[in-house]
Amino acid sequence: MGRTGLMLLAGLLGACLLAGCGGGGGGAVTPATGSAVFHLEWPTANLAPPVRGQAPAEAQSMRIDMVGVSGASKVAQRPTTEVRFDGLPVGRRQYVATALDAQQQQLAQAQGVLTIEQAKAASATLSGEVAAVSVLVVAQLQVGDTYQVEKGKTLQLVVCAVTAEGKVVLVAPDSFAWSSDDEAVATVDSTGKVTGVSVGTAQVTASFNSGQVEKAVSVEVIDRGVTGRWESTLTGAAGGAAGAMGMLLTQSGTTVSGSVAQYPLANGRFSNGQLTGTFTANNGAVYDLSLKLAADGKTLAGNLVRHYQSDTDTIPVTATRLSGVPENPDLTPPAVNATSPASNATGVARSNLEIRITWSKPVNGWDAELSGVIGGLHMTIGGNDLIDSSQCSYDPDTHIYTMHVKSSILLNAGTAYVLKLDGGDDVDWHDAYGVPAWETVGGAYTINFTTGNN
Repeated sequence: MGRTGLMLLAGLLGACLLAGCGGGGGGAVTPATGSAVFHLEWPTANLAPPVRGQAPAEAQSMRIDMVGVSGASKVAQRPTTEVRFDGLPVGRRQYVATALDAQQQQLAQAQGVLTIEQAKAASATLSGEVAAVSVLVVAQLQVGDTYQVEKGKTLQLVVCAVTAEGKVVLVAPDSFAWSSDDEAVATVDSTGKVTGVSVGTAQVTASFNSGQVEKAVSVEVIDRGVTGRWESTLTGAAGGAAGAMGMLLTQSGTTVSGSVAQYPLANGRFSNGQLTGTFTANNGAVYDLSLKLAADGKTLAGNLVRHYQSDTDTIPVTATRLSGVPENPDLTPPAVNATSPASNATGVARSNLEIRITWSKPVNGWDAELSGVIGGLHMTIGGNDLIDSSQCSYDPDTHIYTMHVKSSILLNAGTAYVLKLDGGDDVDWHDAYGVPAWETVGGAYTINFTTGNN
C-alpha cells in the first residue's frame, strides 16, 4: 500500500490572485486568458475508503471553485467526468473541489493549484475513488521557491493529499494538523494560517491522517521595516572600498532611532520604503542619509551626502540586513593581526610609504601618527597632515586597510621611524558600529620600521 502524500500550496492571506490588469492609454487591452480542465472520478459504492474522510459513495455532486476568479464556480452531477473553465486569467490559480451528498452537505474536499497559460488548458484529476495517497508535492501561488511572511502578518498554507499517479484525493478537511517548530518566530493555526512573530526561519509541518505522514516547509519571517543590524562597505574618493559602516536601527511607526557607525541618528524616518535621517561625526561633518528598502526587505541602497566646511560630496551606500535585532553581537575591540610598512624612499625626495594593516573584523578609520626625522627635523606628524585619505583603500573580504603617506612628506633613507595608528584626529579606528580599537592614544598599535637605503 502506498504512502500518504501531501501537497502544500502557499498564498498570502487576503492577497488578490489576479495579475495586475488595466493599463495606460492607447485603447483597451485584452487580458491574457487560458483554461482549466478537471477530470472527475466518483467513489464506488461497494468499497470502503482506506483513509478516514475520503469521499463516501453518497457523493452525488462535486462543486469546483476557482479561488479569486469572479463567477468561476461550477457544480457537476454524478456521473459527469469532466468540468472545464475557460477565460481564466493567466498565472497560478488555486482551486477548491468539494464532494456533496444529495442534500448538498459537504462530505470531503481537496485543494490544489494550477498554472494557467495563455491559450492553453491546464488539467487535474480529482479522485473520489478508493485510493492510497503517496506522492509529496509542494507548490505555492506566488512565484518563487521560498515561503515568506512579513513580521506581524499572515501567510495561508493549503494542504492536499495526492496519489502516486498525481490524482488529487478528496478527504475530510479535519484530516490535517499543523505545527511550528519555533513559535517565537512563527505560529500556525488549525487551518494552516501562519503568523510571523519575529524575524527568522521556522519549520511548519502539516501531518495527515493522525501523523501517518508529514510534510514540512521552511517559512522565513521577514521585516519590511528597517529595524535591525545593517552593514555596508563604503566607497572612497578613489572609487574603491574605504571601510565598513554599520547601522543599528529601531523603527516605531514611521520614526526611526539608533546609530550610524558610532553616531546617533537624528530625524530618522521611514516612509514609502525610504529611510531618511542625519548624523554628525566628531569632526563636525554632517551626513544626510537617504536609502531605499529593497522589495525583499534585505538591503537598503542609496546615498550619504557629506557636508563638511565648504565641501559637499556623495557616498553611495548599499547596506545588508545581517539581523533583525539592532545590536552589535561582537563588542570586542578590533585588533591588528598583521602590518606591513613598505617604502621606496630615495634620499629625502619623497616617501612613497604604504601601510597595510590586517584587522580582525570590519573597520573604519585611517588615522595614523609618524615620529622621526621628517624633512631634516625630528618631529611627529599625523592625521590629515600625514595620510592622503583619498588614497586609502579597504578590502571588505580580508579586512586589510591600506594607507598612503603623502608624497610631500620627506623621509630620510635608512632611518628608523615609529608609526602609531592614532594621530589624535577624531577619525580613530573603530569597528562598523563604533567600538574603538583602543580607549586611549597610549593603547594605539605602534609599528617600528626603517626606510630603505635605495
